[in-house]
Amino acid sequence: MKTARLAATLSALLLMAGAPDAQQGPIFRSGVDLVSVDVSVLGRDGEPMTGLGPEDFVLKVDGRERPVRSAQFVNLTMERAAQAQAPAAAHFSSNAQIDSGRLILLAVDQRHIRRVDGGQALKAAGNFVEALHPDDRVAVTSLTYEGEIEFNRNHRAARVALARFAGQQDLLGSIQYKIGLSEALEITEGSRRRLEEVVTRECGSPIDEVMGTVGRAAEDAGLGFNPDACPQQIEQEARAISGHARLETAMSLRALLSLVRNLGTLEGPKTLVLLSEGLVADARQFDLSDLAAAAQESRVTIYTLKLDTPLFEAAEERESPSRFQDLRMRTDGLARVAGAGRGAMFQLVGSDPRPFQRISRETSAYYLLAFEPDPRERDGRPHRISVALASGRATLRHRPTFRLAVDLMTVAPSPGDVLARVLQTPRIATDLPMSVATHIYKEPGSPLLRVVVSAETDDPSRSPNGALLGFFLKDDQSTIAASGVHQSASGRHAFSTFVPPGEYTLKVAGLDVLQRAGSVERTFVAALPRIEALEVSDLILAPVPARDDIPVEPMVDRAPPDRLLAYLELYDDGASAPPAETTVQITIARGEDDDPLVSAPAIIRRTEAGLSVARGVLSLADLAPGRYLARADVHVAGRPVTRIVRAFRVDPGRRASR
Repeated sequence: MKTARLAATLSALLLMAGAPDAQQGPIFRSGVDLVSVDVSVLGRDGEPMTGLGPEDFVLKVDGRERPVRSAQFVNLTMERAAQAQAPAAAHFSSNAQIDSGRLILLAVDQRHIRRVDGGQALKAAGNFVEALHPDDRVAVTSLTYEGEIEFNRNHRAARVALARFAGQQDLLGSIQYKIGLSEALEITEGSRRRLEEVVTRECGSPIDEVMGTVGRAAEDAGLGFNPDACPQQIEQEARAISGHARLETAMSLRALLSLVRNLGTLEGPKTLVLLSEGLVADARQFDLSDLAAAAQESRVTIYTLKLDTPLFEAAEERESPSRFQDLRMRTDGLARVAGAGRGAMFQLVGSDPRPFQRISRETSAYYLLAFEPDPRERDGRPHRISVALASGRATLRHRPTFRLAVDLMTVAPSPGDVLARVLQTPRIATDLPMSVATHIYKEPGSPLLRVVVSAETDDPSRSPNGALLGFFLKDDQSTIAASGVHQSASGRHAFSTFVPPGEYTLKVAGLDVLQRAGSVERTFVAALPRIEALEVSDLILAPVPARDDIPVEPMVDRAPPDRLLAYLELYDDGASAPPAETTVQITIARGEDDDPLVSAPAIIRRTEAGLSVARGVLSLADLAPGRYLARADVHVAGRPVTRIVRAFRVDPGRRASR
């Protein structure tokens, strides 16, 4: 199925299901609007701080404090070793075992790098790429590139691409006088004092004396008043220098804004590292609120690396009289850009690896905060955010601006569009931890099989107001066999569909109100084993319903806190019930051949649909935390016929969650 067709199918399903209205950027409606804010809390040497909750943060919007509804610690790199060592389960699939790594883009501001240098800095950037974790996806581009950004794990290719870049700074020619950049900017802005200083230095006399002496000489010669050209030329050259610098900065900032918006098409957080020798981005001339809002909406963190610049560049033919002020001005501009994107500016001297190491540490983890916006903030304008710790000291980095749309109905993308995009992309999304399991059953009177898909977020309590869940099922010819969407208040849901026997690939995606996206792929065979005269379904494990007439909601892997329902279906081609002497015993053990820890007989009853259902309830009260195996042993006339098993886990905190 084509991308547009799948998106249209999901959109139609959303409308049928009464899904939320379309919203902008980092929020959608699910009972309540929430705005998400990425916050880095850094201790000494840039190490992320852990163990903080909503009560530890003080968040203000336009100076007014707001309650923090949720504070989730997102660990991007620290758990990789543990995940790599954990065995993959067969009875369910999860994106916890798939670490897609960080998305890191290195953008080279060639317009602000001298043509004769920058090689050492690019070498340091290449070393940084080589030192990244193999799971990290990297892209390298010039700042002005407008095509599609492709992230991949081929770090060596990224390093080679970096080595091909060279500075393209366009130095302004035809400048006669020595005028520093900061001097030119002040003169252009009308500073009479700075103009007099430059004229005195370059023309040899104060401006009043120069103008007076030349004017009197011209009058004595009968030529009329003709002011000396020196002061006038200095003003003209100052305007040319400042205009050129601001034009170059405007072009770089425009390219950076476009790049940040382009990254918004990718789910999850991204890090953009900008290499430059500086930007003249002073607050009086350049408003960075659009860049800050775009970084917030696209979830892009911007770090800037100020390449080392010598005090005197031979290619420039003349030394700037205000070189120290010029360097500070260019550095301040890069710092402003980084501040707008939740990052920081670091000075890069030669091939020093420490700035890159600091960036790697800072981007290893962050907190995802959520708060409710005031309806008055839905005005399409930027609003300021400030975040601090309620107690203690640390370095906090966050994007300073967010912006909400005025008209929700006309703003894209909708949650359905985002969900469709997550489903369509081949890359597995891991921002929202998810798990899925499949169960196969027979549909009475039909050649089709019933596939029940259980999906849940890793811990529904961490996702306020649940999640929007969607799935599609492809057969071995890559044809869409089924799809669906559901808004789940609990973060878990069971989908059901009917398919012919065969091999299928399932993809499930979720999107919560914090805009965390997750996806899982699972390949399975839809078939039922026949044992003698019986066909037996998969074994379902589920919380015990309050009444027998309430549908069973299969769990994925995490057991309920107190009791467990085991559910099994027995088939006999619909002609008659299984033999009267058929029994099913449900046990729980550590392994396939271990002694049972809990045991209970299943009650078998015939349904109106013509199938036999075996149900058994087992107590989990005496089970220690850990992994277990539920076993359904089917006997006919006391003789064992088959055993159906399904694994599950008991969490340490299950009793506290009752």
